[in-house]
Amino acid sequence: MAHKMLLLMPLAPLLALAKRPNILFLMTDSMDGRLVDFSSVEAQAVELPFLRRLAEEGTSFVRSYANSPQCVPSRTSMCSGRRTDQIRAWSNQKGLAASPSGELDASCVKYYGPEQCSAWAKTQNYSETIFSGVARLGYGVRLYGKVDIGAALMNDEAAAANISATGFHGPGPVIDITTRAADIRRPTKREPLSMTSDTNNKVHPEDWKTVERCREWIKQLPPAGQNDAPFFLHCSLNIPHPAFQTNATWLAKVNEDKIVVPQWPAGFPESWHPYDSYMSVSKHVQETSYTDQDILKVRKTYYAMCAEADYLLNQVWESLKDKGYNLSNTYLMYVSDHGEMNMEHRQDWKNSMYEASSRVPFAIAGPGVAKGRRVRQLTSLVDVFPTLLDMAGEVDWSRHSELAGKSVLPLANAPSLAPPSMAVTAGEDRAVVSQYHSNMGNTGSFMVRKGQWKYISFGHTLSAFSPDTYTPQLFDVDEDPGELRNLASQQQQVVEELHQELKKLFDPEEVDRQAKHEDYQVWQRFFVPLGKKKIMRKLKRTYKGFDQEDYKKLRQWLREASQIFDPAVVVV
Repeated sequence: MAHKMLLLMPLAPLLALAKRPNILFLMTDSMDGRLVDFSSVEAQAVELPFLRRLAEEGTSFVRSYANSPQCVPSRTSMCSGRRTDQIRAWSNQKGLAASPSGELDASCVKYYGPEQCSAWAKTQNYSETIFSGVARLGYGVRLYGKVDIGAALMNDEAAAANISATGFHGPGPVIDITTRAADIRRPTKREPLSMTSDTNNKVHPEDWKTVERCREWIKQLPPAGQNDAPFFLHCSLNIPHPAFQTNATWLAKVNEDKIVVPQWPAGFPESWHPYDSYMSVSKHVQETSYTDQDILKVRKTYYAMCAEADYLLNQVWESLKDKGYNLSNTYLMYVSDHGEMNMEHRQDWKNSMYEASSRVPFAIAGPGVAKGRRVRQLTSLVDVFPTLLDMAGEVDWSRHSELAGKSVLPLANAPSLAPPSMAVTAGEDRAVVSQYHSNMGNTGSFMVRKGQWKYISFGHTLSAFSPDTYTPQLFDVDEDPGELRNLASQQQQVVEELHQELKKLFDPEEVDRQAKHEDYQVWQRFFVPLGKKKIMRKLKRTYKGFDQEDYKKLRQWLREASQIFDPAVVVV
């Protein structure tokens, strides 16, 4: 579509466009942001030569965070430039229900019906995605690999052939997302060692295919300087997302003697915060029999997957360089949607506000970007959209007043068109926020990161999540990078100050209520009609060991939720 628009433009604007830098936007899934902060302990565990060169040739924002640490909510937030509460893409079962122009997403319609998708679309407050934004600015847009936001991007068969993940997982309503607030403490994932293999010689073929498609497209480009208009190439891998699968080729890139075996706080689960213990059980890491060697096997396999991802990303960049595209005429940006717990805090997967899960890589290189700069000012993935608009030459910033982030080009000493209100300034005392409302988290969680502090609070809608038990957490991440000492009771003034930072943006209790209300609505509309027998089969397949006591908790959730959200419904 972007190319068709360009054909209608007069020659002079086309010539101006040709002078704009191209943009290569690289993504991985589940990359722990500490691994690309090459001053960190974690980064010593694995060789990542491409990402290290990117850090040397560009600027790294080493304290960047996901705005919701799970695939769909993170990517929808990043690609729309809005917080999760603004767009209400709460979980992996709900991406953006319609395109910016209002076309309903085909996967949403398939799983939920046009009426439900239309209703959702009306509440999702966004007007552009990254992709439609740079296309509007005259860029030819090409997407490959994992996108996972909905927004009708996969409605077109030709586009769907090159991109993956619909933004609506399932297929259809997901029972452990919908019933998370029932607080059923049973495993919903495979035990980590059961999905870990270091002898898989056919690892991740889809990602290799994605990279090959990116390279084939690049081969069709004219040599640098001869393209009629700048391009925006999105090339996105699924790895190092679990399952943990690798082989000797990539294990050779891991420095096993540099891997830190994480310390697990004692007293699991009784003395743990109830949110953390729920998450550990849900992820099937509740067994007490893990040895250091078991933990090490999972961790080194994950690191080996990171090495494979680094190799594949480099293949894309080398293909561009072979055509004459380089950092004088092309911006290069690399991010991940979230991190990976990798057995820290007795967890794998993501979903958590701890550093391994919520901290993400964010690096840029290109025309005017400072080389070797390591920015410690806080940034987050909602800064990606305005930064890309800035790179693409946006001048009408008045249309972006509701963006939740700012362009970070000034921090990289790069030319910026963004006005001061839309750009981060050096020394700015920023706070960044994140939130989570999906499976493996039984209630809403909210994070504020500012200075050395990380504050985490929890939603209290429903009696199971009393403020007396779901108390805040506060970590001094600079002094306690493992986040093992909760200082909330000792630093109550800091807790209050950071909570007020959160409330400047939204009311966390109201947001928690909205997300739980929607879970309840999905249950009533899509699960209740199945009947008790089918529902029970789904519950037993999802929650390993589900029994009558768990069923009582489910009924208690439904009774209380109906009283709050829909008093006319009688739960029998």
